[in-house]
Amino acid sequence: MFQLNARYFNVYFFAGLFSLLLSAIVAGRTDVINPDAICYLESAALMKQDFYAGVQLCGQAKWPFYSMCVAGFSTLFRMSEVASAYVIDALFSLITVMGFLKITALLSNKKRILMWAAVVILLHHDFNAVKTYIVRDHGFWAFYVSSIVCLLYYAKTRQIGYALAWNVCLLLATLFRIEGGVYLLLVPLCVWCQTNDSFSQRAKSFFSLYVVTGIVAVTFFTWKLMHPSHISVLSGRLPELVDQLSQGLLLAKQKMHVTVSQLETVLGVYGAYNATLLLFVSVTLCYFSNIVSSLSLIYVVLLVYAWYRQSLTASAKYRVVLWSYLIVGMAVTIVFFGENLFLTNRYLMAISLVAMCWIPFALESLMERRSKRLFVMALFLIGLTSIGGIVDCGYSKKYIDSAGAWVADHVPASSALYIKDIEVMYYSHRFGSGIFKAVEETPSALSVTKDQWKQYQYIVLHIDKKSRIENESVLQAIGLQPIQVFQNKRGDEVLIYDRRGA
Repeated sequence: MFQLNARYFNVYFFAGLFSLLLSAIVAGRTDVINPDAICYLESAALMKQDFYAGVQLCGQAKWPFYSMCVAGFSTLFRMSEVASAYVIDALFSLITVMGFLKITALLSNKKRILMWAAVVILLHHDFNAVKTYIVRDHGFWAFYVSSIVCLLYYAKTRQIGYALAWNVCLLLATLFRIEGGVYLLLVPLCVWCQTNDSFSQRAKSFFSLYVVTGIVAVTFFTWKLMHPSHISVLSGRLPELVDQLSQGLLLAKQKMHVTVSQLETVLGVYGAYNATLLLFVSVTLCYFSNIVSSLSLIYVVLLVYAWYRQSLTASAKYRVVLWSYLIVGMAVTIVFFGENLFLTNRYLMAISLVAMCWIPFALESLMERRSKRLFVMALFLIGLTSIGGIVDCGYSKKYIDSAGAWVADHVPASSALYIKDIEVMYYSHRFGSGIFKAVEETPSALSVTKDQWKQYQYIVLHIDKKSRIENESVLQAIGLQPIQVFQNKRGDEVLIYDRRGA
């Protein structure tokens, strides 16, 4: 799939090398793994002993392919699950970068535009920032971008092999994130927009893009009939995909209706009639502000400039492919936002990766129009916004690791220990795969009464700066001075109490 032109080799080589270097830098500066990673890693560790127990260990493990990859890599190369996950994620990021460059090479035959594409993808803030997280999204993005490459090749050649490869790429993407199934089902509709093809050609293309999907679906449902107990575990979140495709818009509409009712109560008699308009404007602004945050302001400006100047001059069949991914991605995230009224930048990365395809052409347009000052300013701002994704500009979480290590070294295994925070629990190395059950069974600090604190010999509380006021009653109920305090410069801290002598 990734056929490399010899004259582009140096661009691919140095971009790939820089991608691996960035992954190593970002992973190396990570103090504490993200909470979701605990699920993936513990699930991977348990899968080595009992696969089905690993799949059912925690919420994220119900879509198990990423944990399976970590477990397999860890076993094959005899590495820890954490190290395996970071290596796998670095390789997935490399595939994403190579795929993005290949998309650009298909859209243009100018080496300089390919160089701008390398700058755009390698210096994208959120793409680098998310490398600190051990998440299955890395695998999704790798095969998602690869599927775009395959579909562009198919649009160019109409060879059935590329249609099959497109299916395989999105099926693999779906194994990492359920949204891949939506792209798999909806993107083939784009062939009907290829107006230069005859109806029979479009019909042939349409069915060619569903061949593998159909075979997999028939195989899956046949196996489901024959092995219902096994398939119920392995199907994981697949029923969610069916529910979202059939009821997603209805669920979003119901959420909006409930929210409007709540707004009417808040606004009172005189303002209630503006509730629907206020919610619509607020949700719309919030959604697009999330997109701007994910893409970055300078990239948005360059994207709008590229659309305005029509800088991407590739054939219409290529543009149809890009717009189909962009529209499906927006539809998926809009429905999700409507149902939940929140988004993270990770969920918008798929949209950003497609939108960024226009940006190298915007930079080239600035060069060709001899807008030297604007071009230099654009590159400067791209470099400036990239710093936060590569260099850790936030507050350290090393204190969490240190607190967990102290618990591991100084608290006897037989002692009655109170910990509710899953990150501190993970770094204490006391719970193993039982960590999720322990979190569920441990009451929140705010719900424990003064007398109940006496049943614990050691108490470990994680209090950030924002929650300190609401936890004042907890600290008063314990009635002791902590024997150890681990904190960062912002005032987030882990307090450890010893009640044995109280």
